[in-house]
Amino acid sequence: MKLFSKTNHSHLVSSFSSHLAGGTSVEGTLSTDDDIFLDCEFVGNITTNGLIEVGTNALIKATINARSIIIEGKTSGEVTAKEQVSIGTSAIVDGSLKSRQIEIRPGAVVNATLETKV
Repeated sequence: MKLFSKTNHSHLVSSFSSHLAGGTSVEGTLSTDDDIFLDCEFVGNITTNGLIEVGTNALIKATINARSIIIEGKTSGEVTAKEQVSIGTSAIVDGSLKSRQIEIRPGAVVNATLETKV
């Protein structure tokens, strides 16, 4: 488990196939093979074979499954990534995190069980 890193995770929103912006509220299931950027309120289930990035304005209450996950906003639920979960400095995370690698940046608030799997 990697607790601190100098990696910069800022992405251009235009590089994401799917983007749900602030002011948007969604309840349900989101399933895709593409990368997703969420900066909205979302309640439900999210599954992708790509990357999920949770923006700083997001409020996510969901079961999340993806290849990789970057969290900068508020997230609660079961979060599972095949490769890596990265928790940014502005993130607040409750629930559980499961991944091969878990990175937590200084300043992040994490109240979650952590499980690294090989």
